[in-house]
Amino acid sequence: MAGADFWIQSKQRIRPVLVRCFFPFSTKHRNLLIHVGPVVVRDSGKWRLTAFNPTSSIRFEKWGPRAVKEWGLKAIVGKTTMRESTMLAMKESICIHATPVGITPSLFLDKIEVKDVYWFDELGSIEAAWILGIRELGPFLVDIDYNGRNYFDELDPIIDANRKRHIEN
Repeated sequence: MAGADFWIQSKQRIRPVLVRCFFPFSTKHRNLLIHVGPVVVRDSGKWRLTAFNPTSSIRFEKWGPRAVKEWGLKAIVGKTTMRESTMLAMKESICIHATPVGITPSLFLDKIEVKDVYWFDELGSIEAAWILGIRELGPFLVDIDYNGRNYFDELDPIIDANRKRHIEN
């Protein structure tokens, strides 16, 4: 993945969707949302990431469908997956969900540049809305494709059958 994106946490998800307090930036050209609790420090007048580990997307399911539609999202990155209502919104909006695999998230640090921040003074580092420039970020597993198929859901019956077979033997 490469380009401009943004990340937000719980309070940012709630503000625009429930309280109708809109972002002070456009999401039109920032249509990649990363679910992450970053650690960012101010170093010589610039923001610097010191930790960047995607967090569980399912925590944001309650706001998922509206966020996908209202923010024009085309991709969400986070651990785990999303549920049916968000999957439907993603299908309608041609949006995917991807989860990082096979990489230590700290290896992402040199691939991400902090471009701007909003609501830092009010909400602090983890809850602020950060604007990022990213390059060659990955690898990722697309667990929800733009057709609404959920890879993890498709694995569940296979895993259940294997579990039952091993328990019986």
